[in-house]
This record gives sequence, structure tokens and C-alpha cells, in this order.
Amino acid sequence: MPWAALLAAVLVLAVDRSVLGNAGLWSAIARRLELAPKRLVRVESGIARDRLDLARLDRSEQGEKRVIVMGNSRARDGLQFGAVPDSMLLAELLHAPISPLELRLFAREAVRHRADLLVMMLSEFDTHRPIRIVPRAGFADLRATGAIALAAATGRPGWSPAFLLEKRVGLERLALAAAFDAYRYRDVLDRAWLDERLGFRPDEDGRLPALVSHELEEDEPAAAIPDLEAVRERFGPQSRSFPDSYVPLLRGIRIGAYARANEDLVESAVAILRAAGCEVLLVEGPLHPVAYELYDHSGTRAEFLDFVHALAQRQGVHFLALEESGPFPASDFADPMHLARRRGQVLGALVLRRIEEILRLRP
Repeated sequence: MPWAALLAAVLVLAVDRSVLGNAGLWSAIARRLELAPKRLVRVESGIARDRLDLARLDRSEQGEKRVIVMGNSRARDGLQFGAVPDSMLLAELLHAPISPLELRLFAREAVRHRADLLVMMLSEFDTHRPIRIVPRAGFADLRATGAIALAAATGRPGWSPAFLLEKRVGLERLALAAAFDAYRYRDVLDRAWLDERLGFRPDEDGRLPALVSHELEEDEPAAAIPDLEAVRERFGPQSRSFPDSYVPLLRGIRIGAYARANEDLVESAVAILRAAGCEVLLVEGPLHPVAYELYDHSGTRAEFLDFVHALAQRQGVHFLALEESGPFPASDFADPMHLARRRGQVLGALVLRRIEEILRLRP
């Protein structure tokens, strides 16, 4: 019986990896997701595009430069690339909820795809908020998950055993997602096929019922904003695109121990990439000018810049600061957090030029 069980496990794992590693299947999944309302499948469509773009990198020819651009929805809107040179292949991993945690979980996979350069949009918005473990983001790495658990268990700077206890369910899910691709991509498969087969339909708020709750944890509550409506009005035309969910996101940016933990995730990921010869470019992401008034912008940004400059000295990371890419007045934004398309095209063109410079000078 033990040998039979072992053989069955090996076969299941082999089939799991071979089926869900097939680019043709991901093309079919992407087509299926195009039929669903976009608001319901933003993350799942992004994951499908991730897999297709990374498969393109694997088919690159000799002499072609492989570039991975990574970030959340702010990067998706803020890094609008135009014509990419023929000598470059670009994989865009741009969707919610990508954070320093997802960068850490993806670093070894980026090396396996032989990336020459990884670009990530980053700011205090990413490093100075509590760490959330969201297995549905589509990134998983068993060794990285184990390293995070060990850092928490041993109380490394920024980490504590309490984190391990509070996030135990999320860490278990990350470990399972690393072992089984069918679990890792379960939300994508649900949205592409299973929801329809089960007869799931969106409710009046445009939400679909979930087979399993993925949001077992609550963020630390953010301080209330006095006279919120007056603040919303100060955003001008962008106030029409100010979901209530933006308030805790912006108010949650603050100085705290979790900032060091996020920095540790970024630093560990960069170490893996640099050891493999992959260049790293960090692009500082902007926010609407009024958004900066909702948290301690000067304090959190100063900490973020200190971290990035130290990383540049130790690891040779490239950095594009707001002083080089800005300014970003209110008229550049579609809402308090996302750049308008035209401004995203300007920033994307600047980043693309910086990418070419880095690759040209790369040994």
C-alpha cells in the first residue's frame, strides 16, 4: 500500500503539472474568461495572461532579451508600453493583488524563465502596509513559504511568531498551492468553467458565490477620515472613481514593524534574481496628490527611499524615482490611485527607455 500510494501521488503531481503547464490550455482559459463580465475576472484574466506571457519567454530565440514587468493594478495602468523593440520579449504580470509577498514567491520562477531583467513598480504603498497572504494571486513557491514561516518563527527583524500563528491558514494554502497547480489556479478554473457548470450567477452587486472563502483575515482597521465627503470632493473629477475600499488602502500606509518584513521580502527576492544574473529595476509608483494627505507621506516615503538606496548599493538594483519620472499633478490621474491612460503611456515610454539602457550595459 505505501508504494501504491507513493506511485499514485507521483502520477497525480505529474498530470497536474503537465496539464496546467500547457500554453494551449491557458489560451483556452483566457478565451473563456473574455466572455465573463470584466469586473468579476480581473485577477483571473491577469493570471491567464501571466501564464501565456511567460510561455512566450520560454520560446525566445538566442539574442532576444527576456524582460518581466510585475506589479498590481497601479502598474497595469501606469506602465503602458507602446512598441517594444524586436530584440526584446516582454512578459507583463500586472494585476491585483501583487505585492512584495508575490515578488518573493515569484523570484525563483523568474530565474527558471531565464529573465534578463525584472521591473517592478513599488512605493511606500506596497512596503508600508500590513502583509496580506492572498493565495488566489497565482504565485506559489514552497521554499519561499518555508523561509517566510522560519523568519516569523525565529523572530527575524520585522517578523514575529505571532505572524506565523495569525497567518497559519494562509501559509498552509500557499504551501498547498506550491504542491498542486490545480489548487494554485482554482479560482481561474472556477471562473472559466466551474461557475457556469454549477449555475453560479452574479448577485445584484456583481459578485459570484465562492466555493471556499479566501478572505479569512481582516486587516488592522484604519483610522477614520474626518469629513470624508469633503476629502473626496478635493479629488476633483477623480472623486467619481473613489470606491470605499480605497480609504483603508490609503489610510493603512504607515510606519510599523511590517514595513521591515515587506522590505525583507523584496530584499530576499532581489538576492535570488541578482545571484542568477538578472537585473532589477524598481519604478516608484505615484499616487494622486490629495491621496498623500491621507497618511504620513513624508515619513513613510523617507523610509522607503532609504531602503531602496541601500538595496541599490548592496545589490546593484536600478531605481526610477518620482523626481525623474514626474511631476504627477491631479490631472494625470483617473482616480486617487491609478494614472490616466495617456500619462501611463508617457511613464511606460520612459521606463522602456530605461530598460533598453540597462540591457545595453548589461555584461
